[in-house]
Amino acid sequence: MSKFNQFQTLVANKYDGGENSHVENIKDVKNVGDGLFTFVMVELADSEDCNNKAIALERLEKARDQLEELVDAITDMPDEDEFEPEEDE
Repeated sequence: MSKFNQFQTLVANKYDGGENSHVENIKDVKNVGDGLFTFVMVELADSEDCNNKAIALERLEKARDQLEELVDAITDMPDEDEFEPEEDE
């Protein structure tokens, strides 16, 4: 299997304090069991045409923006004790 590019190597060594620095290929990445780590490693792969810093940053910034939207949406949800149970129709 192919080696990681510079962006994937950096992620493997920095993500979650380097918890996954031992991974050597995409198969290993998928076996880690961390969906966000897997997503980032795949998005930054050469096979996904991530071949320069600008593209890597664009992809990470887009993912960050999407995650922030979800954080905001969940933040705006009522607390669990405020939920009304839905009735079956």
